[in-house]
Order: sequence, then structure tokens, then C-alpha cells
Amino acid sequence: MNTWSLVPMLLVDPAVPEEARLALHASLLLSDACRAREARALAGRVLVQRRRLSVREAAELVGVEAGAIESRLPCAA
Repeated sequence: MNTWSLVPMLLVDPAVPEEARLALHASLLLSDACRAREARALAGRVLVQRRRLSVREAAELVGVEAGAIESRLPCAA
């Protein structure tokens, strides 16, 4: 399944924390793929922290690899 199809549903789901929704929305607006991926990873970290999802579950929901959620290294400039 293409996880990008889940992003619009997550944007309107009241169970998703506001910070995660904002990061997902930003990821749709960014033209820089690296920054968009980092915004989705941030949303995934919020879901892990606030909704108690596993890293793998959150990664599948937001459309990034689990390693992107676990790593906090910024994109190279």
C-alpha cells in the first residue's frame, strides 16, 4: 500500500496530535524531498511519543523508514 494515501486521513483524524498533523501538512507543501521526509519523520516521532505507537507502525503511517524516525540527524545542506 502506498502510505502517502494515508496522509490526508491522518490530517483530519482527531486522534492524531496537532504537532503531528502540522508536520504532515508541512511535508505536503515542501518541494525539497529531504525536508519533506524530515517533516514526516517528525510526525512519526510525535506519534510514537504521544500515541504510544511502535516506531515501525508510525513509520508505515507517515511513509518513512523506521530509521528516519529513530534518527534525529538533520538533512545535509
